Amino acid sequence: MKTRTIVEHSTFKKLMSFPDLYTKKNEKQSYKNQLMNIIQNSYGDKWFRLKQGTRDMLSFIVFLSAEKGFVYSSANYLAAAYDITPATVRTAVRYLRKHQIIYIAHRRLGHFNLPGKAVLFFSQHPYFQTYYSPYFHTGIPENAEQTVAEGGKTVSTYALPKELFKDSSKDRQADQISDSIGEIPDSIPEGFRRAYKRYFPIRVQSINRLYRIAHKQFWKANIEKCHYETAAVHALEQMVGQMKIKRIKNKLAYWTATCKGVAHAVFADELEAMGADLSAY
Repeated sequence: MKTRTIVEHSTFKKLMSFPDLYTKKNEKQSYKNQLMNIIQNSYGDKWFRLKQGTRDMLSFIVFLSAEKGFVYSSANYLAAAYDITPATVRTAVRYLRKHQIIYIAHRRLGHFNLPGKAVLFFSQHPYFQTYYSPYFHTGIPENAEQTVAEGGKTVSTYALPKELFKDSSKDRQADQISDSIGEIPDSIPEGFRRAYKRYFPIRVQSINRLYRIAHKQFWKANIEKCHYETAAVHALEQMVGQMKIKRIKNKLAYWTATCKGVAHAVFADELEAMGADLSAY
């Protein structure tokens, strides 16, 4: 199975905040010349058979990496800038990775546990051994800093995202509003609040949205209101279990279907408890 290193948004912001190591033009040029010699030696005679655009592209990303030791220019951008194809860029990047000149991480795609845009870390940069190398020795860290703190413990590819659903930026400003369990509406049962808190950070909008969907499905299935709480907790646990073993593209749709299935199961149990004969169904 192909493994990828995923860097959280907060971690990438910290990487971007590192001070530039080489700031003077002569320092950058010295670093570039040293690394380009390594790249050319790895290619050997093949270097002279590369297109001029490919060689210029490699020289450009090496120069960009001088400041912080990594670059995140896309293959499409580099291809357009140097009149080569994105496939040529990706081939050159794979070659550098094969020879351990670079290591590749991916920024998280939105709030899902999927790889987004690639970030190329150059192993010859002084920052690599100091800051970046732990990212590439633990399989697929869901949170690189947490993985290092745990002594290199590998985290599952399908680990839970930090939030179940992304709230609209129009409705909240993450740096200004902090949610707490006491702000959750009283209409949401205590058991469901505790179950949600076990798996996700408290987000009033998300938990309210989840329970409204569950409530609607339970009402449509005509189950007793006294069973709403346990049914909602069971549905949440079922969804979390599936999120740990596979990717769920549309979580709202999956949650709705899970609540519907749980509601029908509870309704059948209620009928059976009343002495109804379900053998004909």
